[in-house]
Amino acid sequence: MTTKIEDLDAFLQENRDSREYKRALAVKLALKGYMYAFICDLLDVTPSFVSEWKKAYLQHGTDGLLLKYTGAKRLLSREERQSVISWIQAQTESTVEQLKTYIEDTYHVVFQSRQSYYELLAAAKMSWKKAQRINPQKDPEQVAAKKKESTDYLQEHRDAIAAGDLIVLFMDECHLVWDDAREYVWGKTGERVEIPMKNYRERQTYYGAIDYSTGEVTVHPYPAGNGAYTVVFIKFLRGKYPGKRLTRIWDGATYHKQGEMPVYLAGINEGLDADAWGVTCLILAPHAPEQNPIEDIWLKAKQYVRKHWWLCDRFKKVKELFLEAIENQFFDFQKLHMYG
Repeated sequence: MTTKIEDLDAFLQENRDSREYKRALAVKLALKGYMYAFICDLLDVTPSFVSEWKKAYLQHGTDGLLLKYTGAKRLLSREERQSVISWIQAQTESTVEQLKTYIEDTYHVVFQSRQSYYELLAAAKMSWKKAQRINPQKDPEQVAAKKKESTDYLQEHRDAIAAGDLIVLFMDECHLVWDDAREYVWGKTGERVEIPMKNYRERQTYYGAIDYSTGEVTVHPYPAGNGAYTVVFIKFLRGKYPGKRLTRIWDGATYHKQGEMPVYLAGINEGLDADAWGVTCLILAPHAPEQNPIEDIWLKAKQYVRKHWWLCDRFKKVKELFLEAIENQFFDFQKLHMYG
């Protein structure tokens, strides 16, 4: 056994292809008595990989570990290709390296071009995409219940909405930062794409509301998002829609429900029936921004800023572009109709 380990050590000390090196190291660890589970975890291989190359070494020595093929001369058969596609579809995650290892371990095939692996992933209906954030605290049942609550409310008051007596506004705040101007862009190979930023965290808070009936968006900047400025924005909206009842649909941020807001609402609604309230508040489900159409407006505006990234050498310009994408416009998109 000592002779075999020394033989493998000498083999590993030579300038080897990474695949030959992995085979030899797996065999060495197996011969030294390491558990296959440990070897597989360490080298990111399968038990069959360890068994196969251990057998090859014991039969042919280090010659059995050498690459005896090239990717161009050995291709997957039609049946093997379909089997690989099925394997990809069964995985919870996929990477080119993972796929490469699987094909090499299972079929002893190594493609010369990474494009061959990309084509297999595409055939398995896989595409290159950015992972999306999801909040594990999100409750689908609560999301559905809150959506039904809003839908029922709008249905119940559709005559008043149609007559213009009740204005329904989806509201939210957006915190724009200078760094929002940065995104993936096309640039010359070997050259950095740079945007001069004195303080990439410099920010501006905007309050916004989109009219459920008309798609008109109202946006106003404030120093911060809090109870005091929320009340100021509500007063601004009441001035824009004089003599109208307002219903605001927004998320359950603390300052939307506590502090200055309940005091303000009590002052204007006290003694009135619910259908006569000057301002009514409906709260969306927590951790469900997709329920609020105004979120799409913020996204559209930030995309517009990124599209003109080369102009954003001053935060003032970032703000100008952000507002340029929103102000004096009426929007009509699918999410605005999600409540009927």
